[in-house]
Amino acid sequence: MERSVELSRQRQNESGLSSEETTDMTEQIIKLKAMLSAKREQVGLLPLLVSASVSPVVFVSTDLKKYLFHQLSCCALTLLVG
Repeated sequence: MERSVELSRQRQNESGLSSEETTDMTEQIIKLKAMLSAKREQVGLLPLLVSASVSPVVFVSTDLKKYLFHQLSCCALTLLVG
């Protein structure tokens, strides 16, 4: 990151910007790079979050399916016996 800030300062000095403008731009670059880094971490975590969310849903739906089949068989037995 320091290398890119250094290159940025060099380019700004060549373009004739004041030191205050250079400082402001450098601060903006640092903030933007920090934001980019945070967003990359968030994007990296998305697959983990999605898979963590899907697993309980699959488990619950499997249990629900078993429960409904059990209830259906109980009703069928009741109709046959009764």
